[in-house]
Amino acid sequence: SKLYSKRALRDGRAVEGYVKDPFRASSCRRKIDPKQRALLNRHVFFVDFGARAAKAVAAPPFDKPRGVAYVNVLRDPIKRCVSRFYYERDARGLFRRGAAFTLDECMDGGHAACTFQRWRGDASVAAGRGYTRARQFTEECASNYLTRWFCGHGGACKPERGALGLDHLEGALDARRREASREMLEAAAANALRYPVGLLDRMDDSLRLFATTLPAFFGGWDGVPPCNKCGGRTNATRPPPNPVHRRILEHVNALDVSLYAFAERAFDRRFRACFPNKDAGQVRRALPAAPPPPVAPPPVASPPVAPPP
Repeated sequence: SKLYSKRALRDGRAVEGYVKDPFRASSCRRKIDPKQRALLNRHVFFVDFGARAAKAVAAPPFDKPRGVAYVNVLRDPIKRCVSRFYYERDARGLFRRGAAFTLDECMDGGHAACTFQRWRGDASVAAGRGYTRARQFTEECASNYLTRWFCGHGGACKPERGALGLDHLEGALDARRREASREMLEAAAANALRYPVGLLDRMDDSLRLFATTLPAFFGGWDGVPPCNKCGGRTNATRPPPNPVHRRILEHVNALDVSLYAFAERAFDRRFRACFPNKDAGQVRRALPAAPPPPVAPPPVASPPVAPPP
């Protein structure tokens, strides 16, 4: 739909309209009673609700939030890309090569949708212009999409700032672009701290945290597992990328990799502040005892990665 394809609001007027009434701006057919709680689920880049935003709560005591609470659940950016590829292959028919066609073969074969190193900001379809499933898939896997999502609509969030591409692979990210990337990453990290953020890899813990910090919206959660697909569906027909291709994905999405690691540490600190006497139920790997600086700039002079044969 046109609404689904518009993740970035086009101008200040559109952002202002969304802040004023996100339900109307999202073409909701049902009129929302402003005195009642309501939940809106939409693909849209971060929007600063200003005075209408609910206050973020990190530790007890907890008050019921008033205003708009922005909630997001993050997924590891490389896992998200891999999942999107197999979703497009199996459910959407984007890659008509059969059920055995893998992401490695797509990248090795030079399929247009899998030439992630060549993506540039002027190819963005986040605002809906020129949208196709193939272009959306490429952008999600090649443009530091997670960082752009949390950066939102400010001046630091232009799509070209997410395009590290071949320049980055060759260690040639110049000082100007390095600073622009740093600004976008720092803005995204700051926004990620302002509101409750969960992790798909720790979904039970995330809902437990939401139920405590946002009781007006999630206070009724009874501990029932939230989905029937948690844990993934990786198997022989859905293999992860090989080390060379994974390194390419990590390089072109260096900002996302940094932001996700930052979000993991922030989530763990918030969880432990809320539940000091309870163990995290789904910790997948050890986190550092002392958190590093809030935001690390993307690596600049990394050794070049040989292109796939």
